[in-house]
Amino acid sequence: MPNIIKRTFLTVFVALQLVIVPISFMPQTAQAFTILPDCNGDLNGDGNFVTPCTFQHFLDLLKNVIEFIATFLMAPAIAIALAWAGMLVMTSGGNAAKRTEAKDIFVKVGLGIVFILGAWFIVEAVYSGLGYGGFLQFN
Repeated sequence: MPNIIKRTFLTVFVALQLVIVPISFMPQTAQAFTILPDCNGDLNGDGNFVTPCTFQHFLDLLKNVIEFIATFLMAPAIAIALAWAGMLVMTSGGNAAKRTEAKDIFVKVGLGIVFILGAWFIVEAVYSGLGYGGFLQFN
């Protein structure tokens, strides 16, 4: 019976951490983050676009998508994966298979971080190389 109480408490604690911690950061990250660049398809009186989309707007879109993934999707996914891998390590005991599975999760999370940040770096390098802004500037 005490094991059930411990597991229930641990499950509730982890679930609350996964809910409360992201919510506590929401007011700071709830600023107007738009993925789409500031161009539109509105036509003025003579049939021309008011602010036509250009190649720079396409690069802005690509940059915004990568930044959105790195900012709003990567951090919670990493936190959940690392928490799961940590739980596997803590509860593995003498089970080598669970410990190996946890190590694999840690390695995959690390590779995911490298992949996402590498994509961001490549987009920034192309963006800068084409002359559309400074290299590796945070907006």
